Amino acid sequence: MQTNDHLGDIQNAFKAGNRKAMVEIISAIIKDHEATQQQLLLTARIAAKIGEMKLAIIVIDKFADVKPDSSETQLSKASLLAELGQVTQALEYVTCKSSSHPAINHFIGTVRSQLGDIRGALKHFREVVKVWPNAGQTWYMIASLKTFTQEDSDLKSLFNSIKLIEGANSLSRATFYYALGKAQHDLGHYQKAGEAYLQGAKLISVDKKYHAAADQQVVKAIVNSFNSDSLASLSKNQLCHEFSPIFIFGLPRSGTTLIERIISSHSHVIAGGEVDFMQKSTIEMKGMSIQHAKAFENKFAEPQLSWEHLAKLYLHLVKERFGEVGTIVDKNLGNSRYLGLISRVFPNSPKLWVRRDPMDAALSCFRTCFSGSMHWSWSFENIARYFVLEDVLFEHWYKIFGDEILVVPYEEFVASPQIWSKKIFEHCHLSDENTLSHFHLNKQESVTSSSAQVRKPVYQDSVGISETYLSIMKPFIDNYGV
Repeated sequence: MQTNDHLGDIQNAFKAGNRKAMVEIISAIIKDHEATQQQLLLTARIAAKIGEMKLAIIVIDKFADVKPDSSETQLSKASLLAELGQVTQALEYVTCKSSSHPAINHFIGTVRSQLGDIRGALKHFREVVKVWPNAGQTWYMIASLKTFTQEDSDLKSLFNSIKLIEGANSLSRATFYYALGKAQHDLGHYQKAGEAYLQGAKLISVDKKYHAAADQQVVKAIVNSFNSDSLASLSKNQLCHEFSPIFIFGLPRSGTTLIERIISSHSHVIAGGEVDFMQKSTIEMKGMSIQHAKAFENKFAEPQLSWEHLAKLYLHLVKERFGEVGTIVDKNLGNSRYLGLISRVFPNSPKLWVRRDPMDAALSCFRTCFSGSMHWSWSFENIARYFVLEDVLFEHWYKIFGDEILVVPYEEFVASPQIWSKKIFEHCHLSDENTLSHFHLNKQESVTSSSAQVRKPVYQDSVGISETYLSIMKPFIDNYGV
């Protein structure tokens, strides 16, 4: 069978929720000596999408062997390795190629920043802007990793690049304005900073639209579908898993990464970050409603076996990505929509929900140029709409689960970190190893927008920061109802 036919079969298997078939087809493509480089890259990405990391690595290695000296090949392989959590391996791979291509240098800088090597990251980013002074994404990374001062040489180079940026593509221009906004913020020029952020967000929002009405329908369906009675009609996973995950919920930029880093500083815990293992492990369910859950239960001889199956699959994905580890912390932003299913798959898993002042959280989201699909973050109106939906989910789940969810107010945590750390470890059934004193030295990589901040001890500088940006936040206030 031709590889094109195999790829079509994978798409059909994905739609049918047939994970086993997808794995078998990927294995068949690996053995196909006629597969093109592009087909191999697509197959590797599909394997990554369903969490089969070992298969994805086999395919991406085969892909790279076709044109091993191509910078494009090297960047594609390294990027997929990093996406799979193999950050160190990705760095070793591109470093041994000794390429001076600016895109490779940008990648190396990004990986070094994730590993906490801020000095090394900045060195590579500076090499990029020497060649590409209008590389907005690189300027944004530089701005994210440092605090600009008036006599800063990077600041002078950034300002000198303003006249060049109009010749760049829209994404580079947009991210450049985010970097400029960060620089003006560091200098205390908050009005100029706000204007730069607005300019960057306007450019990005042209291509990245947030469909608020569709998102509202999803949340409405979850709230209407899952209640105490409907959940009680479902069985639960009856197996006791020694290393059940710890789930952290909360808005982006609300402090979830900070809490994760503190918990994962414990000797028996690893930071899972934004892993989407719940989404991947429930592909077979073909939906996330009570109706889908009941239909999935009916496929098994005993209802609880369906949830045991999903738990084993989730833990298989953990092993694929992290190896034989202890407990992972799962802080995927989409988990607020999966909490009903999580309560069936891992009924005994600790659950924490971080809550931050909505004004400060909204501003922090607006000032962050997210690389993912958070298209609601490019305007204060849409940030308000998204925050309202997440508030609805929080209130809904807390009404059902109550004290099973430890609510962690960000402002209280940074004001009294010792007290709250003790509460968090007790809730997670972990011994207190006094990790608070050294959590910022945690060597585990961080691939979130907070990768630089989590390398610092607990600080309170960001509390109340929205007061300096009230002039641009009126759309959020009006739509959220602060």
